[in-house]
Amino acid sequence: MQKNGYHFIYESLLSRIECHALAPGMQLPSEKDLVNEFGASRMTVRRALTRLEEDGRIFRRSGVGSFVKVPGASESSGARRVEIGVEVHPEWGAPRSFMTEVLSASQKACAECNCNLLLRSKEELLAGENVDAAFFLFLDAEDFPQASRLAARKPTLLLNRVTDDPNLGYVAVDYAAAVAQVVRRMLQNGAGKILFAGGSMTDRNYAPFMRELGYRRAHEILGIPVREELIISWDDCREYEKIAQRLEAEQPDVIFVSCEYHLSRVYTACEKCDGRLLRKPYVFCFDDVQDCASFPSGSISYGRIPFGDMCRRAVRYLAGRVNRELPDQAIREIFTMSYIVNNCPFLI
Repeated sequence: MQKNGYHFIYESLLSRIECHALAPGMQLPSEKDLVNEFGASRMTVRRALTRLEEDGRIFRRSGVGSFVKVPGASESSGARRVEIGVEVHPEWGAPRSFMTEVLSASQKACAECNCNLLLRSKEELLAGENVDAAFFLFLDAEDFPQASRLAARKPTLLLNRVTDDPNLGYVAVDYAAAVAQVVRRMLQNGAGKILFAGGSMTDRNYAPFMRELGYRRAHEILGIPVREELIISWDDCREYEKIAQRLEAEQPDVIFVSCEYHLSRVYTACEKCDGRLLRKPYVFCFDDVQDCASFPSGSISYGRIPFGDMCRRAVRYLAGRVNRELPDQAIREIFTMSYIVNNCPFLI
């Protein structure tokens, strides 16, 4: 079978649809992108797309693109489907556990609400073109003003970003409050040194900034001075050698990993320091890391952010706003984290 023939392109796209690499509601790559990917002519690509459409696997919207059809959705009613754009980030793809949960929950909610879920870059979504509503997953504080202007035109919602902007709504865990609660409990239960891995005291990077703020707030509440040498910056956490150096120098009771993105390097650093630590520190990761229940450094406990519940709420709200079933006002809802504690005496 020719790899640039229409049948090969058809089978390749069909396989992606059936394994949900292209899930219901998702937009297919553009014709130009498919031409480049398969080295085929535009006519050949169109022939493959036409067959997918005839088979009922996709539908095409003039001037917008092709989309995976949602099973059970009626196309005959004539009602236009609400198109919700969701932000994707090039460094945080679907294989990451939380992105899998976010996209899966959003897709299911879109199917229930008869919506299309369109994946967009931050820049595309902030422009607000070809979407009825916008759902931002990674927005930093510097982008809030532009998102606020978009929210004045179209329903817009932030995930895990808390802001006082009257135009911007959110479904979120309050990172600072959640981290402060955990760190405060650790300190009260006798953790003398808590090494914080992955901080940033610039609000340009919203998530690490808010998590470090929570770490500092817990110390402030208890009247305990913050030792700056116990905080490893986000950038330094990119190198396991720097984490290992700090582990040996500080000999912490607990390593608080602010994001599972850093966990593999913390893992490596602990292995490199084995035998040079007076005791094995307990590890707490703020993100859900069910696949890392065993860890070479003592034990690992972790937080669970209710991404599924938040995304379902977000999609239903955005669809309701577009369909004028809900009042024209932003929602601001705080969700509660749960915690999985594995043999950590400081979290009893």
